[in-house]
Amino acid sequence: LVALAASGTADQKERAAGAPCNLACNADDNKVAIAKQGGIAPLVTLATSGTAGQKEHAAGALANLAFPNDDNQVAIAKQGGIAPLVALAASGTDGQKERAAGALCSLAANADNKVAIAKRGGAPRAPRSLPARRASALCSSVPDAASVTSGAMPPCLPIATLLSALAARLLSAPAACSSCPSVPDAS
Repeated sequence: LVALAASGTADQKERAAGAPCNLACNADDNKVAIAKQGGIAPLVTLATSGTAGQKEHAAGALANLAFPNDDNQVAIAKQGGIAPLVALAASGTDGQKERAAGALCSLAANADNKVAIAKRGGAPRAPRSLPARRASALCSSVPDAASVTSGAMPPCLPIATLLSALAARLLSAPAACSSCPSVPDAS
């Protein structure tokens, strides 16, 4: 999978990016194995310069690899994953925004990543309309629910669609994993 994500055809890269999204969901051993096999770097590359589908799959995979894995959170940041995720969250498709927001929330559990995300203008935060207890659960970059619901915390991502995607992800996803987009059958 790592080789295909790095040097396969466009279709192979998209499928190879989608596989870790599913494999890493609620499977700690798979998260470790994917990282040890060098799977993070090609996913960051696809999130940066892949096709629309590759970017969405890569962002979902990075979200699931990072949640809740401290080593992968650091590795994704060290391999340049924050910048493309902030870019996707700000101006990607709806699916890319949702998955990139999930990845940024997972990455922000690490204090250094939280600073790096904020410096890029992309620290995710909960919408003011969410109840305080739900807002604090949205992602670990929210310092406390009171600062969010009172409006004391300045917005970091200047787009309402990302905030809507974050809210939708919180309110509709029972599992902590990013929902992985389906890959069309090869025909």
